[in-house]
Amino acid sequence: MNTLEQHRSDVQDQIKTCNGESPKIVYLQWMHPADEDCSDPVKGSHYREVCLTNLRNRAGRHRSISSNAPIEKIFDDSAKKAQAVTKDELEEYGAEIFDVDVTLDRYGMVNEILRVLGRDKDFTEEQIRDAMQKVADIEKDMKPVANGPKPRMFQLQLSEESTKNLRDAVGYETWDYMSKNGIRSNDRFHVTLLYNARPNNPDDATAELERKLYPLADEAFSLEVSSVVCSGARVCAVPVEFHERIPCRNEHPHITLGVGQGASPRESNDMLSGTDAEKHPPSQIHKWTLQERLELDGIVRVIN
Repeated sequence: MNTLEQHRSDVQDQIKTCNGESPKIVYLQWMHPADEDCSDPVKGSHYREVCLTNLRNRAGRHRSISSNAPIEKIFDDSAKKAQAVTKDELEEYGAEIFDVDVTLDRYGMVNEILRVLGRDKDFTEEQIRDAMQKVADIEKDMKPVANGPKPRMFQLQLSEESTKNLRDAVGYETWDYMSKNGIRSNDRFHVTLLYNARPNNPDDATAELERKLYPLADEAFSLEVSSVVCSGARVCAVPVEFHERIPCRNEHPHITLGVGQGASPRESNDMLSGTDAEKHPPSQIHKWTLQERLELDGIVRVIN
């Protein structure tokens, strides 16, 4: 799940102390022993096949992935963006990381997790197998996901005046580049603060961010822009700097100017963060500096 450092730090920030002491934090990292050095459990080819097989066997009985979803593409796109847990990250949170072998059967896997957590002596085999059966019964009764719920978005939408000022400031060079490369300009501009793909069942970090954003609905905020970044014929975006502190899930807040055929607006973040070199190789990245820093304003909107 949490393959990006930002996602992990969001979770870490929600962990509370207990009786004044911070709990011991353990990362569990799934791995396949046949992958090279067991060192790349997210992208490892053997581990990948185990994950895809498990997803297919669920036949759509999943919290958010429908039976006709492009499972391989979803999985591979996530794998490409994965950021490894570093020694510095572990030290920052006083955490440890343990590998869990995905070739173990369910009982063996549960036992291994309990061992890592120091709880393997707390439960009998009968208790573990009884709990596993209850989980299996729940999964069996899950209804396949058809078309999932409509995502919920929090956006900082630019005012009409700021939209016009941004179009003017970006200038001919960028618009000419977009036109020649088939990148279609957006009609309106916004900064995505949060994209919640599972509004009925968000993870804890997303739910916490929503709680911070809801009170800001319809409030005005200001920001500055100073450059434009484009990637081949896929996407063009403007990185932004907020004047006030405002919650934002994106590691690189930005305004997407437009997207090309076969690309999606979400690729702007991949381009700016450099997490998908296959779609956005460095040789295809083009940057322009605006003649002067431009101040913009917008209103926080909730899109259901």
